[in-house]
Amino acid sequence: MAKLFLKGAIGPLLEAPKSGAIQDGCLNDLYHIFAHAMQLSLSLWCRRTQMTCNSMFTGNTRVYHHTDSSMIVHRIHRLDEGENKLDGKEILVIIQPAVVAFGNDDGENYDKRKVWSPAIVLVNDKDN
Repeated sequence: MAKLFLKGAIGPLLEAPKSGAIQDGCLNDLYHIFAHAMQLSLSLWCRRTQMTCNSMFTGNTRVYHHTDSSMIVHRIHRLDEGENKLDGKEILVIIQPAVVAFGNDDGENYDKRKVWSPAIVLVNDKDN
């Protein structure tokens, strides 16, 4: 696979080594990079944790609450941590979706969620 990679579109961009020993060393290094990338890819796909990317609202959850660990307000609102002055305000747009995981590597506890990255939301801070 590494030889095919070197013969592909990347080939002209790389300077051809002068000696065969240097070329063999480069090919060996490239092989190790590919092997590490394949191992990393395999470990990611073998995880039993189920991840979801929440970029849409579920049900009637269109208002912000500072106690909801799955979302934080955008820094444009200049809120301090724990400040609740925007609680109950309408969420206008999700800037960054939430990444939520269910279960663990042992294939258990799929009823419990873990927020890996909260959604960043922009809320209507105007008084009506």
